[in-house]
Amino acid sequence: MASTYLIQALTTTCFVHDNLNDLSTRITSPNSPNICAWLPTLRALPPKNVDSVLTRAYSAITKACTNAKAKGTPTSIFQLRIYALKCLIQASPGTVRPDSFWDQLIRFVASFSKTCTDAKQQESGATLVLRAFEDIVQLAEVRPDAGEFLDGPKFMSFCDVWISFAKRVCASSLSEFRADIPRRVGMFLPWIGLEA
Repeated sequence: MASTYLIQALTTTCFVHDNLNDLSTRITSPNSPNICAWLPTLRALPPKNVDSVLTRAYSAITKACTNAKAKGTPTSIFQLRIYALKCLIQASPGTVRPDSFWDQLIRFVASFSKTCTDAKQQESGATLVLRAFEDIVQLAEVRPDAGEFLDGPKFMSFCDVWISFAKRVCASSLSEFRADIPRRVGMFLPWIGLEA
C-alpha cells in the first residue's frame, strides 16, 4: 500500500510540476520523504514490487526533466536525473543492464557539462558531478552483483569521465592555491623578521 502511494504521489508530482527547481528541492532534499528514504521500509516487500517502484520513479523523474513546458536550472535538472539514477541503481540485479546504466549516467553528465559555460560554472559543475559520481559508485558497491555492475566497457568509459572531472577540479584548486601563495608567504614574513 505504501509503495503504491509513494509511486503515485511521485508520478503525479512530476507530472504537474513545471518548476523543476522546486521539484528538485522536493525530491532530492535529504529531509524529504522520498523514495530512497522509504527504501529500507519497502525492502520488506517482494523484490519485484520494489523494483517496480524504483524503475517507475526513474521513468517519472526523467520524463519530467524532458517535459517541454517544464523550466529549471541545469543544476536542478542534473540533480533530478542523478536522483533518478540513484533509484534505478538500487533495483535488484538484472533489472537494469550495467552498460545501459553507465551510458545513461555519462549522457546526463555530458548534457549538464554543456551548460557550464564560464570558469565558475565549470568548477562548481565539476564539483557537483564528482559528488554525484561518488554517491552513485557507493550505491553500486553495495549491490549483490557489484563485481559485474562495476565492470564492462561503459563502466570503463564512466571511469575516464570521472578522471577528467577530477583533473578539472584539481587543476582549478591548484591554480587558486598558486595564486594565493604570495599572500600566504607574505603573512609569515613579519614572523621570521623579514618585511613583506
